[in-house]
Amino acid sequence: MGRISARVVLAVVLALVVVGATGCGSFLNKAQNTYIQVQYSGDHLLYMVVIPRTLPDGQPSDKQRDALLKDVAEIAGGYTYIERVMGAWKPDPKAETVKEMDDLLLVAGPTELGMLLQQRLRDDFKQRVPFVVPLPIQAVQVVRATPAPEKGLPGQKPPADQKAPEAGKAPEAAKAPAPAK
Repeated sequence: MGRISARVVLAVVLALVVVGATGCGSFLNKAQNTYIQVQYSGDHLLYMVVIPRTLPDGQPSDKQRDALLKDVAEIAGGYTYIERVMGAWKPDPKAETVKEMDDLLLVAGPTELGMLLQQRLRDDFKQRVPFVVPLPIQAVQVVRATPAPEKGLPGQKPPADQKAPEAGKAPEAAKAPAPAK
């Protein structure tokens, strides 16, 4: 596929970190007594979208881009936009590869947003096959059953203004809440 921009690689890595592995559920790390919970959003997806900087006729796509981003912000409440990422494609299997600078849009929203992005890229940007990739979204929550020390490293004496807890007991204020369901 040719050379890939470092920005595209970074965006894909960030998206994969957000997406993670499906089916993680929740589990307990017994060695550190830490609960890790994973919840999936049922109604929203993360969309990775390539926005062309130029139209097929060679004209800049600034007006189309600005109008699309305004609508995306209204629907989704915000987005991440990375300018100038290298892209390549083949108009047909026997043709030479065409390299071009595009922009990358990352936005979370409902499935209707994905349909809107596809339609707008076809109609406004004249893209035959728009690059719109929907990815599942997950939220990760880490809950420590035993609190981490607020100040200092494990094994250090607490500062003079802080009273040391009794052996084997955590201070009342530092007890971790029960894991969310």
